[in-house]
Amino acid sequence: SATETVLGIDNAAGPFVVFELEWDANGIKQSSPLAAASNLITVTISAAADIYASSNITLSGFSGTQTADGPLAVTSSPSGAFQGDVGAWSSGTLTLQVASGGLIAETSYIVTFWLQNANSAQDPVTVTLACSLATPGTFSSPVASVDFIPSTAEVAGVTSGASPLKIVVPIWDALLI
Repeated sequence: SATETVLGIDNAAGPFVVFELEWDANGIKQSSPLAAASNLITVTISAAADIYASSNITLSGFSGTQTADGPLAVTSSPSGAFQGDVGAWSSGTLTLQVASGGLIAETSYIVTFWLQNANSAQDPVTVTLACSLATPGTFSSPVASVDFIPSTAEVAGVTSGASPLKIVVPIWDALLI
């Protein structure tokens, strides 16, 4: 019946019911703004509808890292949200494939992964969330992208040091004896 819930959306079972999937890119933060340091990135996402297994979620805009292209380990909470707890890292973009259980509407998913910061200072970057939504048929459905809202918290004494890939080169103050 047309009042059934589909993809976590009430009253969506009628013929030709179309909706635009919206993301809530709740936040992004980093653990270290220091040049050349290991940096734990934490992102929090949720969607207004269920996301099918095998959908690809892309986090892009991580320019200015020394992280080599290739498989990148990720941790998610709830655990096991992404295939093999690994993503594909390429030129500042992380692609994650949704695991067999899919992602549940209105559920916050926290994803963490390690990057290596650049050797030189840089301003924070804008990180974008995008998705190619796998569907039960032949076609995938593109989903409008959204920019993450960065944390402005202080980290290691650096104002807005939690903003993604804000990098500073530490220097000593000259002191007189």
